[in-house]
Amino acid sequence: MTAVISLRAVADALEEQDDQCGAYLNPESGEILTVSHEEDRMLEDGYDEESLPQWQVDTLNRVREFQQNTVLPLPNAFDIHEWQIMDNFAEEQENDGTRIILSHALHGSGAFRCFKNAIYQMGIEEAWFRFRRKALEAIAREWLEEHHLPYN
Repeated sequence: MTAVISLRAVADALEEQDDQCGAYLNPESGEILTVSHEEDRMLEDGYDEESLPQWQVDTLNRVREFQQNTVLPLPNAFDIHEWQIMDNFAEEQENDGTRIILSHALHGSGAFRCFKNAIYQMGIEEAWFRFRRKALEAIAREWLEEHHLPYN
């Protein structure tokens, strides 16, 4: 039987991911586990328990146990398209100056850093965080529906 999945928990997991880790959902229990790519590699390639600290052995055992169930990988950082979310935020700005500054920040090298600097300089970081959260919730909702998983 499939659990009712928490949309908030899925969105939280999407928000916490980066290019160093991924998250998995156990649809039977609704549990989400974030796993580093290093942990995945160690489980695939094998490891010497005696050469690792106990906390790492415990973590690897927990990940192995979790992945022995039927789990689904959540959308990863590449699926989320953070740049597109930032561009959408820039385009939705009512103030022409704000929209232009954010759009310019997104083009060229260091776009992510420039964008974040711009939102802080303009004092619109709270609006950005709300916008980004709604975008992540929409991605989570779409993913859950695509996998025919009940959610609340």
